[in-house]
Amino acid sequence: MSDNQNKQDKSIVRPSKARGIAAHFIWGLLIIAFGVHLLLGSLEKLPEPLTLENSWLIAFFATLWLMGFTGGILRKNPFELYVGFIFFTLGLMFLLNTFTELTFKVELWPMLIAIPAVSSFFALWPSRVKRFHVKCIILSASLALFWFLYSTGVIEKWWIVLIICVIVVGLFVIVNAVTARKGQWDDGDRPQRKRY
Repeated sequence: MSDNQNKQDKSIVRPSKARGIAAHFIWGLLIIAFGVHLLLGSLEKLPEPLTLENSWLIAFFATLWLMGFTGGILRKNPFELYVGFIFFTLGLMFLLNTFTELTFKVELWPMLIAIPAVSSFFALWPSRVKRFHVKCIILSASLALFWFLYSTGVIEKWWIVLIICVIVVGLFVIVNAVTARKGQWDDGDRPQRKRY
C-alpha cells in the first residue's frame, strides 16, 4: 500500500457503531410514520387539504429525503446526503405542483436540471472532494437558470437557451481542464490512467 493511500485512509473519519444504529433506528421510525400517513389517508383522517391522493407521493419523497439526511449527518456520508436531496427536490416539485398554481409544464421542470446543484450544495460540507461539488453547483445551477428564464418567458426562443447552454458546457470543460489537480480527473475522485 502506498504512502498516499495510507494518508487517505487516515483522513477518512468513520462513524461509530452507535451512530450507525441510531441512523437505522431513525429510518425505521420514518418508515413507520410514512405507513401511518398512508393509513390515515386511506381512512380519510388527514387534515385538510391533504388527501391520500394528493399527498402520498410527497410523503414518500419526504421520507426518502429524511432518511438520506439523517443517515448522511449521523454516518458522515456525503453520498447519502446527495441522494437524500435528490428526493427533497423531487418532493418539493410535487408539493409546489399540488398546492400552488405552478405546473411542471411551465415553471417547475427546470428544477430537474437543478437537482445536481441542490444535492451537491448539501453534500459539499462533509465531502473530501469539495472542488467537484462546487463545479457541479456552478454548472447545474447555470443551466437551470437559463432554462428557467425560458420557461417564464424572459427568453422567448428555446434554441437560444440551448446554444447558451452548449457554450456554458464548453466553458465548463475548459475551466475543469485548467483547474483539475495534476494527474487526476474530477479533482480526485478517480486516479488518472497511466500512459504507456
